[in-house]
Amino acid sequence: MLFNRTYGITNGVICGFGTIAILWSSLANCQTLHAGPPSSTMSLPMSGPENATRPTYEHGKLMRFVRSSSNGWANNISITDAVTQKTTSLRFWPAKVQNMTIVAVSYGEDQKLSVSAHTMTPTGPQSYLYTVDQDGTAIQTTPTEDYLATRIVRMADGSTWTLGIAHALQESTSKQYKNYDAFRHYAANGQLLEHLWPRWGDDIDIVTSSTREDGSRVLIAHSKTGMPDKTFGPPFFGPTSGFARPMSLFMVNNGDNVVIYDGVNSKIHLWQSKLKKLTSWKISERLSGMSVNGLALLSNGTILASRTGVSANSNASAGDAHAGLFSLKVLSNSFATWSPVKVEGRGMATTGDFRVLGSDNGKFVYVDAALFPHQAAWGSIESTQP
Repeated sequence: MLFNRTYGITNGVICGFGTIAILWSSLANCQTLHAGPPSSTMSLPMSGPENATRPTYEHGKLMRFVRSSSNGWANNISITDAVTQKTTSLRFWPAKVQNMTIVAVSYGEDQKLSVSAHTMTPTGPQSYLYTVDQDGTAIQTTPTEDYLATRIVRMADGSTWTLGIAHALQESTSKQYKNYDAFRHYAANGQLLEHLWPRWGDDIDIVTSSTREDGSRVLIAHSKTGMPDKTFGPPFFGPTSGFARPMSLFMVNNGDNVVIYDGVNSKIHLWQSKLKKLTSWKISERLSGMSVNGLALLSNGTILASRTGVSANSNASAGDAHAGLFSLKVLSNSFATWSPVKVEGRGMATTGDFRVLGSDNGKFVYVDAALFPHQAAWGSIESTQP
């Protein structure tokens, strides 16, 4: 096992189990967070690839991509530079590929892209992790075999952290799934450096799938002794599914740290790669009708999320205090909640159209109803003593 569950953060602060401003603050400097007015805006491209994903922001670039495409697509990745506001559309198509589904894209500080894709080749379906130059050329191709990376973040050193799923065993006549490590770290040259976080726990070997008489699917986990260990039902792939709706799972990074939001199980995880520690919190507040639609990790360690929807216990006509911009607030060693962040100059960010796209050092990049689809804006986090 490459990690231990931690309770608290060794090199940082949990402000009396308050708002996370982790890793570089002291307990004496625990502060309340407020979001300042936009310091700048950038124009969003008025046109782009048809059926492209919603934009995300990493390292000065706003990105969109087309998930499924055929060889006839001229362009399938769009990159807009925050400084020049110039949009570049590129065509990424590896050699000998018949058709392709791009699953995830991440832009790194080294000005290269990591791309996870599921492709059809003459020998059958394959999963790959690519390093791609800004002209769309694949300069590194890493076969990931039966493992499909569904969320990825490219690090400053050119390596890539991935969260993903493994396909059913090809040789099996029935649906069998070998237990696997869902969280993996690939070097810039494609070498698998680390793998951890077993999908079904340490003691499980194989999971089999069967269908009940009523048509429902059940999974049976078999321990390493070969005996059935436990039975459970859908979601079939749980939190690591690349086929879950996009707002169920987010992964963002900042330097050597990676944050994962798992909306399926209502958990948030912090991976500190230098310390090789994974810290997990259960989100104590689960609101029916609400979902996270954006996640950002600021340079000071603050974790921000935007939420959308209307909770069951709110008056929709009066606005929903559960929607808008929030920072992670730790309540105990195991539990956390989302604390509203005040956006100066516009009041509380309670509109369901508010969405965080990413972070830019100490600022977050966002769109809302007043900006989208024409502009994105930068918001600053002001620290004031409570």
